[in-house]
Amino acid sequence: MAPFLLGTRSKRRKTADAAAAAGGPGRAEKRQGAGLYHCDYCHCDVSQSIRIRCAECPDFDLCVDCFRVGAQVGGHRSDHSYRVVDSLSFPLYEPGWGADDELLLLEALEQCGLHAWPRVAQSLGRSPEEVRAHYERVYVDVPSFPLPRATAAMAAVDVRALIAQRRERRSDGPGPKR
Repeated sequence: MAPFLLGTRSKRRKTADAAAAAGGPGRAEKRQGAGLYHCDYCHCDVSQSIRIRCAECPDFDLCVDCFRVGAQVGGHRSDHSYRVVDSLSFPLYEPGWGADDELLLLEALEQCGLHAWPRVAQSLGRSPEEVRAHYERVYVDVPSFPLPRATAAMAAVDVRALIAQRRERRSDGPGPKR
């Protein structure tokens, strides 16, 4: 896709730039954690929809509309490798905690540390007490510790095969080229 040319910016670009300059709603929502994922171009919430994750830019997501028109911002270019990410909002271990929440919880624990509950909770938009209680119920106070308890959603999953596939994808390099 051709990059946007100087002086021929789209309405979407102008709207996004104006909102960002004014500290618009997209930026405020991102800081407040209203949604787990936001388009880094137009700032819409893409937590519950398909999003495009850049394989070359750290923590960079686009909504399908911005991806379709070849949106570029900062160091991101439209010819970068990418991954299509579907919503992982289905419950995995407990109602009210989607697979995406579990992933964010584990990533936050890895980055912040096991006992930094306020910082971990902030990344999930939940209270520290709720996050800690969930972690202990699902990951610690179970017979399968240090692994979480098996659920119906995980019954048919071959964990060893998933790990092998992930290692294979990592060794192949970034996602597909456009």
